[in-house]
Amino acid sequence: MGADNGKSVPEAAKGFQFSQVWPNSMLSTSRPAPRIALTALSLLILLYSLIIAQQILLGVLAVVAVWLVYMFYGLVVTLGRIADSLERLVEAREAEIGREFDD
Repeated sequence: MGADNGKSVPEAAKGFQFSQVWPNSMLSTSRPAPRIALTALSLLILLYSLIIAQQILLGVLAVVAVWLVYMFYGLVVTLGRIADSLERLVEAREAEIGREFDD
């Protein structure tokens, strides 16, 4: 058995490069600054709720709400990146198909 399992690569995909659709700047998704800030904010909320308000459950709920908003924002950003990448992929394939018909 070969590496390609007997399947040939379509002509439109032969000249395709991964970096054409996903440049290196889009591949890096690690952004530690917001996480560090949210962690510090979470600790402050928990300390306030424990020491001053003396209601730990209220602090935990506030921290969970903050992190849920952050995670929802990350989901929206990720879905936007996926949509942009799919648009670039479609444009690249349309350009490749257009070149085949022009010949």
